[in-house]
Amino acid sequence: MEKAEIEENKQELNNNTAYYTNLKNRLINQHRNSMKVNYIYAVAEFILTLRLLSLLEIHKSLGTMLIALKYLMADVMKFVVILLIVIFGTSVAIYAMSFALNEWNADLPKIMNDFDWPENQDKLTNVTIPHVFATFTDTMRNVLWGTFGLLDIVNLKIENEQPTTEFHKR
Repeated sequence: MEKAEIEENKQELNNNTAYYTNLKNRLINQHRNSMKVNYIYAVAEFILTLRLLSLLEIHKSLGTMLIALKYLMADVMKFVVILLIVIFGTSVAIYAMSFALNEWNADLPKIMNDFDWPENQDKLTNVTIPHVFATFTDTMRNVLWGTFGLLDIVNLKIENEQPTTEFHKR
């Protein structure tokens, strides 16, 4: 092959790559817009369903159940708000403790040197923070799922694993 032909093939390849990259970006943007429309449509359908349920209140047997369900949902929402406040507070406390542990690990050698405890210098160990509490969002997610007993076993580093944890880890 001649150099001119090689250069021509490279140019054609670059043109094709640019074309398909542009096409891919346009399709992704169209898909994003359609997803937004689908979300709006889903919310509208949910609201319409709630409005249709309110029409059933005039029915002899379904009406009393719907009224009871409205009061039940109000009570559930109160409980959910209280639960989220507790989970948020617990997450803030755990994250603040892990942040304080990082500072404590940095200050530990200075504190030990101030007290002149040479026999304890070799016993200095840093307290490690579990990686599942590395960021505030990780902390909130793990506290939320931990509240319901749904811990992510894959992300936890478990020592002395038992057969049951090995089974669930897969």
